[in-house]
Amino acid sequence: MLSASMAAMGLTGCGSDNVDGTKTAITVNDESITLGQANFMLRYQQATMYNYYSKMYSMYGMQMPSEMYDKEGDDGKTTGETFKEQSLDTIEKELLMRQHAEEYGISLTDEEKQQAKEAAQAFADKNGDDVMKKLHATVEDIQDALELYVIQTKIYDPIIADVDTEVSDEEAKQTSISYITVSTAGTEADFMEYGYARVSTKEQNEQRQIVALEEFGLDRKQIFTDKQSGKDFERTNYRKLVRRLKEQYPYY
Repeated sequence: MLSASMAAMGLTGCGSDNVDGTKTAITVNDESITLGQANFMLRYQQATMYNYYSKMYSMYGMQMPSEMYDKEGDDGKTTGETFKEQSLDTIEKELLMRQHAEEYGISLTDEEKQQAKEAAQAFADKNGDDVMKKLHATVEDIQDALELYVIQTKIYDPIIADVDTEVSDEEAKQTSISYITVSTAGTEADFMEYGYARVSTKEQNEQRQIVALEEFGLDRKQIFTDKQSGKDFERTNYRKLVRRLKEQYPYY
């Protein structure tokens, strides 16, 4: 469940030296976590996302751009700022899960606590004092973060037990990100490429999907987005995209 191999994740370049990692970063009800722990959790999520996108880019023979987090979205926020906000929201939810764990019959075993302790110490030993100082985190901070992750994993099934998780065939066909190349072989027209990104609710942010599409060479005007459920195809900008394709390519 926990492994010392997580210590190999690159978390260097983690921040300023003028930060007091013992100060409170987030408080949910009566429970707080320190700046050091919050920073570790942010960097852990960042490393996980970076590994995911690196694999995706490598599938297409591309290298993930170093300036990815500096790209600005339609809301005026950079991808880095959006990621930070979403990550902090995730941490708050993880704290809430721990606070309500007993209601679902969830708790950590002594073995799991020991695993978290050993993995946290292995991370500190592997990365050294320099990284720990840049994270402003202690071994105890990391141990607590890992325990939160374990609770999140264990509580998932009980939480969704009463939720309708059946997916229809139509819903299964939906994707949240699409990359479309329309072939114009045999015509005088140039290739035109479009992208489509979707999130299910207005509260969700589609910026990461847009950035991923832009890295494939698409301009923002070539990307259509919707903040609607994927239960059917009756989505405003999805329909606009289909109309655009039919107008430009009657054989589409």
